[in-house]
Amino acid sequence: MIRQKRMAMKHAYRVRILGFIGLSVAAFIVFGLLGAGVVLAEPVTLKFATTIPPSNPIVTEVFEPWAKKVNETSNGELNIQVISGPTLANPANVWERTVSGVTEIGFGIHGAVGLPFPKTTVTSVPFVVDDLTAGSVGLWRLYEKGLIADEYKDVKVLALVVTPGSLIASKKQITSLEDMKGLKVRAANKIVANIISVLGGAPISVPAPETYQALQRGVVNASVAGWVLVNNFKFYEVVNYYLEGVPLGEPSGFVIMNRQAYDKLSPKAKGTLDRFAGEPFSHDYGAWFKMDAARGRQRIASLPNQHILTLTPQEKERWKKALEPVVKDWVARTPDGAKILETYRAEMKKAAQ
Repeated sequence: MIRQKRMAMKHAYRVRILGFIGLSVAAFIVFGLLGAGVVLAEPVTLKFATTIPPSNPIVTEVFEPWAKKVNETSNGELNIQVISGPTLANPANVWERTVSGVTEIGFGIHGAVGLPFPKTTVTSVPFVVDDLTAGSVGLWRLYEKGLIADEYKDVKVLALVVTPGSLIASKKQITSLEDMKGLKVRAANKIVANIISVLGGAPISVPAPETYQALQRGVVNASVAGWVLVNNFKFYEVVNYYLEGVPLGEPSGFVIMNRQAYDKLSPKAKGTLDRFAGEPFSHDYGAWFKMDAARGRQRIASLPNQHILTLTPQEKERWKKALEPVVKDWVARTPDGAKILETYRAEMKKAAQ
C-alpha cells in the first residue's frame, strides 16, 4: 500500500514538472517570436479602391507593387488589398466612398469627383506645369506646407499626383492660334473650357468615355487630352494630328485614406504606411505618369498617318500671352492664389534640380 502511494506521488510530481516545462517552452516561443518582430495578431485589412480595370498599367505597375511593398515591410501588421473596377467605387464617388468608410483607400482624379478643390487646381493653370514628376512633388509640398491642406481635412492624404493632359488631339492640323478659331474642342472641366474659349475655340463638355464617338460623329473636332487618354480610348482611329509642347494645364489626382481607419492603426503600422506615402509616393507616381506618357507617345508615333506637331517658339509665346488672362483670373478668384502659384513654381523648380 505504501509503495503504491509513493508511486502515485512520483507520477504526480512528474506531471507537474512536465507541465511547468511545457508552459516555459510555450512562453519562450511566444516572447521569442515577439522579440524577433513577428506579429501574432491578424493583420489589419485595408481595401484600396482604384475604380479602374485590373489590367490597367496604373494598377499593375503602380498600385499593386506599392501595396505589396507596404504589406511586406509592415511585417504582418497590414494587408492592403487592391480592388479594381467599380466594385467599391467609381471615379465619381470614390472620394465620398473613402470618407464614409466603404473603402479604406481610394484613388481618383479631382475633376471627376464633383467637389471643389480651387487651390489644388493650380496644376491646371496654363504654362505652369511642364514636368509631371516635379509637378507632383511640388503639389505634395504645397499640401505639406499647409497651403492647400484645408481641402483635405476629412481624409488622410497618401499621395498627390499630376497627370498628363495638355495635348490637343485633332482631325485637322494646328500650328497657330488662327487654327483654333471656331474649332469644336472637347473640354473636361471649366478651366479647360475657359482656356479653349480664350484661344478662340468652342469648348464642348464630353465625358472621357464618350469622346471617341463625339470625334467620330463630328460633335467635336478635337480634344484636350494626354497620351494616356489617347491610347486608352483609341483616339488614333478617329484623329490624325497631335499638338504637344504647349502646357495648357494638367489634371491632378489623389490617393487618400479614410481618416478613422488610419487613426485606428498601431504606431508601427502608421509608421510603415507613412514611410511609403507622402512625397516619395507622389514622386514615384508622377514619374510613372511621365514614363507612361512617353511610352504612349512612342506608340502613336509608330502608327501610320499619325502626325505629332509642335509650335514654333514665336507661336508658343503668342499662345502664352493669349492665356495670361486665364492665369490672372485663377489668381484673383482663388484664396491665397498668388502665394500658392508662386510657391508651387518655386517648389517645382527645386524638385527638378
